[in-house]
Amino acid sequence: MIRKKAMIITFSTKTDKNSDRTKFFKQLYGWEQTVPGKKKNYEYHREGFLEKIPHKRVAQSSFIVPENEFDKVMQFFEHWHKNVITNAFKVILEDDIFSEFQRQIRQMEEEEEESEEEEEEEELSEMERNIIKRHEEWQKKKIKQN
Repeated sequence: MIRKKAMIITFSTKTDKNSDRTKFFKQLYGWEQTVPGKKKNYEYHREGFLEKIPHKRVAQSSFIVPENEFDKVMQFFEHWHKNVITNAFKVILEDDIFSEFQRQIRQMEEEEEESEEEEEEEELSEMERNIIKRHEEWQKKKIKQN
């Protein structure tokens, strides 16, 4: 059985303002947004900080991350030091949770590759539009010359 080091982070909000608490949780966990349109509602997923790193949520106010991700997490919480109290503990985990972390990492990498491919397709489409536009302009000039 393989055991690996990880960090469990617990936190509690210390603000009385619901708006600050809500903003914090949205930035940490993400949220779904519904925007009403004329004919239909548009739904968007807004990504939270934890969606960018492998983690295992233990409860609403605690989660586990691989030890090498700990600095990123603490940088996020540093922005919230006035409204959030954090505690961190080093833990040793058995292989099954780390397998879940590895699955999350693979999924994030695949999503990143898909996003890059979509951007490349958009760039290619832009290039194609420019070529078509230049060809049309060339044809117009050719017709005027004749």
